[in-house]
Amino acid sequence: LMEGEIRNNNILVDSNKRNHHQDADSLPLARGVSGLPMSQTPALIGAKHGTVTCPSADGSTDIHMDELAYWNDPQGDSDAHFVSPFDVQQPRRYVTFEPDRGGWNNIRMSMEIVIVFAAITGRTLVLPPDTPFYLLKAGESHHGFADFVNLNHPQLRKRMDIITMKEFLAKEGKEDNNGSNNDEKMFTIPSGEEGQKIYKSADYCYYMAKSDRCCDNIYEFLGKIGHIPELQAGRDCLIFDEASMKSTLSTSVSDENLLSALSQSQKQDINKFCDKRVPIFYGNELISAPIIHFHAGEKHHRLLNHFYTFLYFTDTKVDHYVKRFVRDFLHYVDPIFCAAGRVIEMLEAEAIKNGSFRGGEPKYSALHVRRGEPKY
Repeated sequence: LMEGEIRNNNILVDSNKRNHHQDADSLPLARGVSGLPMSQTPALIGAKHGTVTCPSADGSTDIHMDELAYWNDPQGDSDAHFVSPFDVQQPRRYVTFEPDRGGWNNIRMSMEIVIVFAAITGRTLVLPPDTPFYLLKAGESHHGFADFVNLNHPQLRKRMDIITMKEFLAKEGKEDNNGSNNDEKMFTIPSGEEGQKIYKSADYCYYMAKSDRCCDNIYEFLGKIGHIPELQAGRDCLIFDEASMKSTLSTSVSDENLLSALSQSQKQDINKFCDKRVPIFYGNELISAPIIHFHAGEKHHRLLNHFYTFLYFTDTKVDHYVKRFVRDFLHYVDPIFCAAGRVIEMLEAEAIKNGSFRGGEPKYSALHVRRGEPKY
């Protein structure tokens, strides 16, 4: 039921039950678990607490459920003017990727890694075509990431360029006909039936080999025109170090040599972070390739890890910026939080009915059950 309501943007909140909730102006800024004072958190200067806006039950007004927001909007002034040391300021550099083939949480983790990679390296992010997501097939069968996160946030769009797959093909692809002399295009799209399938699959696709909109049509093509990094989040860890990156701009340097050139403390930190995984440094073809394609839908290139356990930044200032970036921009859209707020309302109402309070607030216990597990 709730999935259908979220999909139809029909999450209604009883305004009479929300009177005791605070709005954003009265809530503290998000600052993690440290709770440091503003004098020690300069990145928060200029920031405001995020908001969650839900339609009331009668549709007459909007209800703010801002206490559910854990992010800041807008971000602080320093984040708004942050310049990544890993953006080499080269035009026409792209990141394409395949979503993970697992459930939504796996898809989300992989997506966060790719978005952070694109944002911190200054590459244009090319969104994959809408596709059915595993375990989310009720009602509308196709989903895009914009169903879950707001990729059109004005401040996010100031930080990075994002285009659709259809826009990417139109902008950088030329058709394979002998009369074409557009040498400014980056790649050639095959003619005939093969090209038609690529165009069709760029809009929306299915994981069905016999479909003329098979996802493999577009993803195999992207693998041919782009550089596929030999990265797998369970096997490797990706290291961002500015000095190491700069040393690869003029000549190719192996990951082993880049690691050995670091200080002893840096090597210890990286080995602790990576543990048994192989450190791979950002540099070489990860910089020079015009198109990076993450083949994340295939098990040998799967990015099945949290971004903060796969991407390591030797500069803590960059590391903290990235974590705030994900917190403030890659959270769920309001309709999902409104659905959660509706559940909380029901739990609070039941607690009040049973006389269960703690510190003057309704008290309840919750259990997270992974719905897909029982079938195994």
